[in-house]
Amino acid sequence: AQALEADGRPREAVKDYNEFHTLMGGQVSAAFYYHRAQAALAGRLNQMAVDDIHHAVEMNPDNVDYLIEKASICTRFNLSDEGITTCKRIIELTPEYPDAYRLLGLCYIHKGDKKAARTAFLRAKELGDPHAEGLIEKFTK
Repeated sequence: AQALEADGRPREAVKDYNEFHTLMGGQVSAAFYYHRAQAALAGRLNQMAVDDIHHAVEMNPDNVDYLIEKASICTRFNLSDEGITTCKRIIELTPEYPDAYRLLGLCYIHKGDKKAARTAFLRAKELGDPHAEGLIEKFTK
């Protein structure tokens, strides 16, 4: 499946992941759901990506890689409340992670809260996020 995804065939990769899931009787790891979510995103199977990243986080709730992917997916699909909750969890676990603050700011923008977004973007900028300044200019001025 990973080779298919690397070869630019994400939907075929998802089919392989699905076969593996079936062969394993559904007894798969959080990493499986994380990787299938990424393939699903690349193949524009958006609901599958959302569902799979939820499974990965449920199975391993303190894995920052899974959480940041969940926050990214929530931001992408305008699941703002869930994205905010996820970003806050990431910040609890790793308070110096600029991506979490950037994604938090984007979630606040989706909710229409420019003040909270600006605060999050400024923190991301302080932590060295190269995209934060552009987001501040674009969304909070």
